[in-house]
Amino acid sequence: MKANLFFLPGCASRTLAWELEDRAKQPSFNPPQEDITAYGSRSQYPSEPRWPFQETDQDKQPHFSPPAPPPPPPPINPPIHHQPAPSPRRSGHTRHVLRYWGLEIFTLFVAISLLTAIIWLLTHYDGHYMPKWPFEINLNSAIALLSTFLRAAIVAAVAEIIGQIKWTWFAEQTRPLQHLQDFDAASRSILGSTKLLAMLVWNLGFSSTGFLAIGAAIVTIASLAVGPVTQQAVRTMTCPMLEDNIRARIPAANYVPGSSAYYRVGAGSYEIEVDMKSAMIQGITDPGSQDSDVQVLCPSGNCTWPDYGTGVTHASIGVCSKCIDTTSFVSEPDTVGNLSLPDDGAVINILAGKYMWMGYSNLTAYTKLFSDDFAAAAPVSMANFSMLMISTSPCTSDNSTGTSKLTCPHRLSQSDNSYFSNLGDYVAASCILYPCLKEYHARYVNNTLTETVVRTTTAASNPAENAASRYSLYGNYTARQSPCVIDNGTWYDTTNQSQALDVPGRIWTNFSVSGSDEVTRVPNECLYKMDGTFFSALSTFLKASLLSASCRQYIALPIILVGLCGILLGWIILKNYNDPEQPVWKGSVLPLLFFGLHDTMGPKGTAGGASNGGDGPRDGVRMARNMTFFKENGRSAPELHRIQQESGRMRVRFHGGMDPGFLDLGTGRSDPEAANASFVSVVIK
Repeated sequence: MKANLFFLPGCASRTLAWELEDRAKQPSFNPPQEDITAYGSRSQYPSEPRWPFQETDQDKQPHFSPPAPPPPPPPINPPIHHQPAPSPRRSGHTRHVLRYWGLEIFTLFVAISLLTAIIWLLTHYDGHYMPKWPFEINLNSAIALLSTFLRAAIVAAVAEIIGQIKWTWFAEQTRPLQHLQDFDAASRSILGSTKLLAMLVWNLGFSSTGFLAIGAAIVTIASLAVGPVTQQAVRTMTCPMLEDNIRARIPAANYVPGSSAYYRVGAGSYEIEVDMKSAMIQGITDPGSQDSDVQVLCPSGNCTWPDYGTGVTHASIGVCSKCIDTTSFVSEPDTVGNLSLPDDGAVINILAGKYMWMGYSNLTAYTKLFSDDFAAAAPVSMANFSMLMISTSPCTSDNSTGTSKLTCPHRLSQSDNSYFSNLGDYVAASCILYPCLKEYHARYVNNTLTETVVRTTTAASNPAENAASRYSLYGNYTARQSPCVIDNGTWYDTTNQSQALDVPGRIWTNFSVSGSDEVTRVPNECLYKMDGTFFSALSTFLKASLLSASCRQYIALPIILVGLCGILLGWIILKNYNDPEQPVWKGSVLPLLFFGLHDTMGPKGTAGGASNGGDGPRDGVRMARNMTFFKENGRSAPELHRIQQESGRMRVRFHGGMDPGFLDLGTGRSDPEAANASFVSVVIK
């Protein structure tokens, strides 16, 4: 089957004639001239286009019979509509069309399936943790992969649709041949679809076929955004959700010390380890340090702990502090400006530049200021200390005159000088450190621990437990938690803790309060203890070293060394003064090079066998040289500065061999004293 394209001369349009090799040749006739001229006009053709190779009922009839005369010319106006085919033929035609579009229908089905998969993934994991799939594939990569295949399926189907539209576009009416290239490019790329869209709008191709082409071009262009749009649908954010497989831990102490933190130094005397001392000193000198931060195990960075309705998530034994204001006990400044507390040595003097005092206190002078909690904690205090200092906190500032002026409740001096009133006021406080139980409510949010103290209980001596101890002179300091949550969330308070379940592995401890004969069995989980020996060692360090001890002994060694250095220096100076014949050469090696070594008979070389032949003249030169600066200062040997001056003028080179030494090469040419030098070309040994 061949298709040849002919151009008819003298015609305004091109005529496309199809020759079918396998068909009988139709009788030729000459149509009227006006028909040829009007070829290409839509009015001369039926409303439905006749496609090449389209069969009609007339095509199936013989075109002529051999015995019949030539057929008459065809009518000028051919039939407008074909007769509808029978129903079986229409059904076959439908199957015929679906067979050619089957691949595109399947592609559309694949696109729908991919879109469904994307929607299902987004819906399934909405509000959940990101899935953990093999090979580190995450939800974003899965959505990106599916969206890539989705776009490919859409573009593949639309490309064939555009390819079919171009035939309908040309069958609809006469078009420029360039449009064929535009449609073909549109089915291949987004740029081609953009050009096709512009061509359709420019040529006002708003027919049914034009709208079909516009829609296909828009789908092709918009498919480029499938990937970014689907990725935008995947958005992650931090959200608190319960994770069953992760365990969160926060440290808490039921008994301290957990390991050896002290050592014995004598009968009944203990000291804490050096690392504990260092930690305590650093806590005082650098309170903002993070060394004491609680180390929490929380893999997600956001953890909570159950409180079982008590408001307490955890509890721990430790050291607490309480303070009272003792400013009212400060004496008025005396004639020399001293301010003092009843404690021994508690004196400050602003005139002497002593602005602060802190030291050990027995607190007996301040008992009338004790609150109930302070009075309960004072008997078990491991350290009592008082502070007296100058501060501006009690004062108010007045800037009405343009100059800041402090108004304070007390006077720092008996003087009326305004200088003292602007320095501030005195304040005093007395504090105690004591063992205690602290109950907390903790939350860990964004890798930051927040602990809120719910209540504090003083850890006192437990007579019932201490009476049963035979191995230590110091009993434990024990605090009882109430309510206490054990047995997976069961509450127990002071009234029923002895009725807790006696499960295997549970340890019970006798508990009693000082001054009471009532003894109760309490589960060890509800008791928080501090070892008595550790308490004693800690108290000794706080009282004797940290809060009231002097550090002056540590400066003694440098003082002693500086003093010894001064004594030695004065001694050697005195010896040089008493011995005028001894020059001050100190650590210089130049005198040894200048004067060499001498034996008991004189300069080396004069004794037999002590030198090589020729040493006599060399020694004579040396003696002549040495005489130039002997006796300058009334001494038999030159001073060091003269030797240094002379050595600066000399040029020497080390000379080895059998007679090694420094070879004197004389002085420089520009030396004005070179002519006076009497020692040239000698070996200094």
